[in-house]
Amino acid sequence: MSQHTKIVFENGVKRIGQNAFRYFKNVTKLEFPRSLESIGPYAFLECKLITVTMHNNVAVIGKGAFFKQNGNKTSKISHVYFDGSEYEWNNIVIAQDNEPLTGAAIHYNSVGPATDPGTQPDSQPATFPTQDEAPVVKLGFFERIIQMILDFFARLFGR
Repeated sequence: MSQHTKIVFENGVKRIGQNAFRYFKNVTKLEFPRSLESIGPYAFLECKLITVTMHNNVAVIGKGAFFKQNGNKTSKISHVYFDGSEYEWNNIVIAQDNEPLTGAAIHYNSVGPATDPGTQPDSQPATFPTQDEAPVVKLGFFERIIQMILDFFARLFGR
């Protein structure tokens, strides 16, 4: 299990595989790259997410990608910063068991909270606790290779 609380994906990552960050239970903040196209089933199962930042290239979010099964049935994602319109958000194929994501406050045409709420494209100020001092995991080439291997075995064994 990882002690990291924030994950920032490097541009170039196109998909996040099934169960990829299942045991990263301390993660509260995700920042997806513009290149991301899909998030696999149960990718962030059990994470303690508070904020998610994603771009409008995401087309598919798998079953239970943001589900929390132990204790409370859902996590408490407060804010989703989406760099796209409400129309684009509604065109993402979001599978079942993603209520923590779909029930959050969606900030359309936003790439994240502004330090000055008056400059934020949507009129709501950022109210979540910042974690700027938290360690950041950047997934590079090596991690992408490992993820591809894990995805291969997951498909091979039907998980």
